[in-house]
Amino acid sequence: MTLIIFLIGEAALSLGTTVRKNAVFETNQRKAYYIAEAGVERALAYYPALGSFPGINSLDYAGGVIESVYVKEVSTQYKITSTGHYPKDGPVGIKATKKLEVIIQAIHYKGNAFSKILNVGAIPNVLAGVTAGKSWVKVDTEGKETNHYAEAEGIPLEVKLPGGNLLEGLLTVTSTGNEGKKTGGINPENLPAVLQQLGLTVGALTAGADSGTTPPRAESGSGIASLKLGPVLLFPEILEVSLIKTESSIKPDFASGTLVSSSGIAGDESVNIFLLGDTLKIEALQVKAIAEANGKPGEAKANFNWSVADIILNYPIIGEKSILSDLKTQGKVDLPGVLKISLGPEQENTNPDGTYAKASGSALMVELPGFLLGGVIIEIGNAEAEVKIPPGGLKPCKIASWKEK
Repeated sequence: MTLIIFLIGEAALSLGTTVRKNAVFETNQRKAYYIAEAGVERALAYYPALGSFPGINSLDYAGGVIESVYVKEVSTQYKITSTGHYPKDGPVGIKATKKLEVIIQAIHYKGNAFSKILNVGAIPNVLAGVTAGKSWVKVDTEGKETNHYAEAEGIPLEVKLPGGNLLEGLLTVTSTGNEGKKTGGINPENLPAVLQQLGLTVGALTAGADSGTTPPRAESGSGIASLKLGPVLLFPEILEVSLIKTESSIKPDFASGTLVSSSGIAGDESVNIFLLGDTLKIEALQVKAIAEANGKPGEAKANFNWSVADIILNYPIIGEKSILSDLKTQGKVDLPGVLKISLGPEQENTNPDGTYAKASGSALMVELPGFLLGGVIIEIGNAEAEVKIPPGGLKPCKIASWKEK
């Protein structure tokens, strides 16, 4: 009888231990599942640029480990594979591992924007060119046009010699991928002394760039307090420019499904430009290129726009006269042998299906055909913005399937 009671007790104890082990195993399986789920959520944070997800290997989480998470692009979808592990805990604990496979519908979009507010062509025997107020940005959720998925750069001034950019690397602020916001600046006294020998007097320079991939977006800008070119050698004073501030950006809006790209003179700022002393005055120039698309038929928009308070030409005999009306009517105005100013090219394109938009152009073109200058071309107010998105526009993350492996 005692033996029977003992055997029954042993069986009950064994059964109880098994039940407890099974209960613990089920609990640990649930924990492993939640850990794997956390790995999926970390990858989803990179939507829609899931291809930019760096992957995870052995990350401690909630008492367990996210063993691995990786993303693979398959046609128009992304496959996320996440493995969670919960270790043995206690004398009856049983380790558990869960693997999840999640399929996400891909949403690919891309765009770019750039501006250069002033571009002076080659000046014989002096410079290959000068560019002021430059900024550009680019995004691509597939990472094909940019390896970083998002790039931004601000360059306030480029001084080009036959051998290259004199200021190369001196003040170029770049942000790529998830590097975020970067800024830089340089005071006039820290610029190369050779600039003055080339006839350039430059104010303080500033630049900024900001990029991210969750979601892909980019912004940049540049600033130059003042710029004066000439006199140098036998050349007279060619130009003088007031404060230039530019900005470029690409911003997705998943609430409205819209991608917006823009570039030009920053905000409500404007630029005053004087050419050949006071021969030509361009007052309060503003420039902006904007492109936006939401993937809905007929709703893509592209606009290149510029404005000035006035453009004044100082004629030798009659003196100063506004030529803004004549310029808009005729497309160009000449001061023979001295300068010619004309309207710049403009282009605005959209796709009827609402998936593409591009706006680009230059506000003004000035040619200095004088004997000494040999035909210098000055481009003023150049900006471009472009976007491309899928039909239907930008959409929140859509899960096609979610399953355990």
